[in-house]
Amino acid sequence: MRLRRLSAVGAAAAGLAMIAAPALADAPYTVSYDGSTSGDHSVTATAKGDTTLSANGIDLICSSSTVGATVHAGTYASSPAAVATIDSASWSGCSMAGFPATVSVTSPSWSLNLVDPNSQTSALTDTLGGSITNINNVAVDVNLGLAHCTFTVSGSVTSGQFLEDNGKGGQEIDVNASPGLTIASPSAGCLGLVSDGTPATFDGQYNLDGQHINVS
Repeated sequence: MRLRRLSAVGAAAAGLAMIAAPALADAPYTVSYDGSTSGDHSVTATAKGDTTLSANGIDLICSSSTVGATVHAGTYASSPAAVATIDSASWSGCSMAGFPATVSVTSPSWSLNLVDPNSQTSALTDTLGGSITNINNVAVDVNLGLAHCTFTVSGSVTSGQFLEDNGKGGQEIDVNASPGLTIASPSAGCLGLVSDGTPATFDGQYNLDGQHINVS
């Protein structure tokens, strides 16, 4: 991640800039995987480009990221509903303010939720609103040379999108400058770059190979 100060980061932190208005779905709705309406199914999503954690006017940027999730196929009577669990995540090629950084996570169990899905169709064409909650155990270590700046990140990304069709034969999860995260336990080596309780936003777009997931 390349961490740099941005004059416009305040605008990014103001909220989620949705690429398109997500459809809102009527309950009950069914999540299927390759036509199966039951059981757990593993998927992997890879970031399309850089992912960015912004806090205190500074960006922590990673050039590569992958997440693994388990999709819980079934029928859901209400929303938000935890239709998948993110159970692995990795980032590499990270830097902050020009200094190398590492980002790691231990035993994630984050909930990927559909939020008020409605107007869903059986066709693989819907764009649905969502959120990721219960984010924790994310550790950041920035090597400043004479000292290390370490801190943790937790919270949620409160808005996002799931695209059943990304126009390239796959599917996509978008999180665009979504607020809801908090910095905690910064070390003395952070030298005021971040403070305990500093709010943070996350921006990243992840591709899933194929069109396996359908909400109908």
